[in-house]
Amino acid sequence: MPHSQFSWTSPPKNALVVKKPNDVQTTEMMPRVVDMLARNDVEAWVEPAVHWETGLGKTWAQDDDPRLDGVIDFIVCLGGDGTILWVLNLFPKSVPPVVSFGMGSLGFLTSFSRESIPRVVDDVVKGDFVFTLRSRLVAHVVKADGSEERRRHIVLNEVVIDRGANSTLIDLDVNIDGNPMTKVLADGVMISTPTGSTAYSLAAGGSMVHPGVSGVLFVPICPHTLSFRPLVLPDSVVLTIRVPESARVEPYASFDGKEQRCLKRGESLVVRGWRYPVPSICNSGESVDWFRAVKESLLWNVRGSMQKPY
Repeated sequence: MPHSQFSWTSPPKNALVVKKPNDVQTTEMMPRVVDMLARNDVEAWVEPAVHWETGLGKTWAQDDDPRLDGVIDFIVCLGGDGTILWVLNLFPKSVPPVVSFGMGSLGFLTSFSRESIPRVVDDVVKGDFVFTLRSRLVAHVVKADGSEERRRHIVLNEVVIDRGANSTLIDLDVNIDGNPMTKVLADGVMISTPTGSTAYSLAAGGSMVHPGVSGVLFVPICPHTLSFRPLVLPDSVVLTIRVPESARVEPYASFDGKEQRCLKRGESLVVRGWRYPVPSICNSGESVDWFRAVKESLLWNVRGSMQKPY
């Protein structure tokens, strides 16, 4: 379904409050949010660094695995899109519903304004909201000897393989579901979710894709041939991107623009859809929120204010 109505089987008891780091506005808002949750009999949890900074909420030991997916009922995110990407690092598997308030620089993924915090927090605690499921991708490296690395890289936006600081085009062999798909000669290639389609993928020439579409974008970055155009594939496919032994340079893989790893000759990166999506709480519904974001944040199809309509 485009979006789903949510209801609690039992009243929520714990909420994780995450704020944009080193930001005065979100730091000032934290005590108010904690008080709002307390009035609704919900205990506020914060990250260890935030607890040390503010003295608010309940937290966990810095070096422990808190297993938050078994404790937290919903997440309150104060900041921008980067803050949402950060908080998802704490939930590699199941993610509680996320309600995000725009207090950052872009706010494409933040559905609510800071003025609406009291009303929205009350609605979330009551279970009076709808959400949309934003898909994620998972990637891992297969070494040249065929052994698989245990570490999994989970992204909300995109996986990028590019030439890094090298000045030479990269050479990649791409398989889809174990079958040869194409050879890449380009500055790079990215595999993006519909959520990431309005980020780096859009800048590289990919199409904007509604978050309700069950798809994966395959987007070349400055390809050597003009006919190499972006693709939208089913989210059930498994993409294997291999660096051939004859490659002139060794490319780098990055995950949501944060981690970076060099792919050696003979190594492969396997990318597929992740079975744990992100339930993002909507303001006015999935489509309304998305079109508002592409118009307000990206100025999609917005005419100049002084231009005549005809």
